[in-house]
Amino acid sequence: MSFYDQLKFNADGLIPAIIQEQKTGRVLMMAWMNRASLEKTIETGKTY
Repeated sequence: MSFYDQLKFNADGLIPAIIQEQKTGRVLMMAWMNRASLEKTIETGKTY
């Protein structure tokens, strides 16, 4: 089972994501991501 298959997406296929400032760890926002956005974010290190 892959990492993504272990996550619990909601009925709309979304999962909550916390966006933080890299250097300070300060929380910038809370967003909802679908699997494709999460995969691309982890792959590139940039938020999609």
